[in-house]
Amino acid sequence: MRGKNFGLLRPWLGFYLALVGLAALVAGCTGEDPNLTGIGLHNAAIDVVLEPLPIYNLENSGNLAVTDSEEPFDKRQVLYFGNQDAESSSMLIRYDFSSLPDEVFVDSLFTEANIDSVVLFLYMLRYYENFKDENGSSLVKTYHVRELVDTLNVSLYPGPEPEVSPFFVNETPDTPEPVGAVIALELSEQKYIEWYQNNGHTGIMVSEGSTGAEINGFIGFSSADLTAFGELSPLSAGTLPYPVIVVRFAALDTVLRMVPMEDVSTLHALDPIPQNFANGMALRTHERSYPYLRFSFADLPPHVFLNRAVVSVANEDTLSYGTLTTLVLSVADSTFATGGDLAVTLEDLDDNVEAQRARFNLDPTGGEEGTNEVIEFEITRFLQGHINAAPEVPLTFVITADENFFAPDFITPGIDPAFYLNRFNFFGSGETDSSLRPALRITYSLDEEISGGGS
Repeated sequence: MRGKNFGLLRPWLGFYLALVGLAALVAGCTGEDPNLTGIGLHNAAIDVVLEPLPIYNLENSGNLAVTDSEEPFDKRQVLYFGNQDAESSSMLIRYDFSSLPDEVFVDSLFTEANIDSVVLFLYMLRYYENFKDENGSSLVKTYHVRELVDTLNVSLYPGPEPEVSPFFVNETPDTPEPVGAVIALELSEQKYIEWYQNNGHTGIMVSEGSTGAEINGFIGFSSADLTAFGELSPLSAGTLPYPVIVVRFAALDTVLRMVPMEDVSTLHALDPIPQNFANGMALRTHERSYPYLRFSFADLPPHVFLNRAVVSVANEDTLSYGTLTTLVLSVADSTFATGGDLAVTLEDLDDNVEAQRARFNLDPTGGEEGTNEVIEFEITRFLQGHINAAPEVPLTFVITADENFFAPDFITPGIDPAFYLNRFNFFGSGETDSSLRPALRITYSLDEEISGGGS
């Protein structure tokens, strides 16, 4: 019995002895006063304080005007026409008469009596068919077609409109034309016969009229170099989707289709790209211009842990236009973008920038809400690595479209930035509302001192 009773009491005895031992530790193992080691640790904690640091100061900035040696301006797939606020572009087109006539289109056919019609067909990109302005109105344009005084020289463009004859080549120059997949402009049969008899012409300019019925906005038409046929609405079999002159003869069942020997957009009145980033920044495709900027790290303490780092710009949507666009934030080589506006090749850009973050399907106009959109590029991991490794190296950021040389994670396959004419207007560093300024927004942490402890 006694053994059994002892067995039942053992757990309680163990617990009691543990309590006595703990009390002895608290009171000290002897009659001496307790030492100070560990006093206050019951309240100790490592307090991680998150410090926000918005950096607005730009040490360096400028624009990169980018050219592509493999795709000169006059070989772009799209011709731009119309007025977009203060910006304007006309289309310049020239046709080759030297190969006519042949066994079908003999000389005797080219008289006013034998020609039923001469029509210039323009094929609009699908995006612009669906275009609506800020009031929800579809595009309406008038098309003025005149003959050039001097022979078209495509190497002069983009540039000022050339001198033209006051004589209208199109029969109804001030008739407003609603938007549509195909624009058909009747040309003067007399002028066409004159071109034929002269074995050529100087070229024509198609520019927007000003009757008051026009709706603000650029339109993109296919050029003679179009290969991205998927950007057009479906066309009937046998259609040549270029700026084609179609001649119909009274005595023939077939028609003569003339494809341009050369064509080009003038882009003669594009708004200049801001040079002082206090007043704003801009990014443009088709005629590429990309901004770059370098932020000052003077206010960032050493040996910090970055919880988040974001480069942000705010798009001023009322001044921007174009299709959905992917924007890429890259880091530039420290010797590449050294300040101010620079003319570079696409090959230079490929060699000197490294993509860090992409934002896909951005709407320059802000979509239906019509709000100024703040566009953020999160670069926490990259920036932490940079300040740990080589903070003395200047760090320059470049904002571009999704160039084909970037890795697949940074591009939208298909249309490259030379195709559509898009423009983002970003607020500048002098903007009174700091939330709209270009910024490097950092949140970092430092370990606070442990409270208490020995002396």
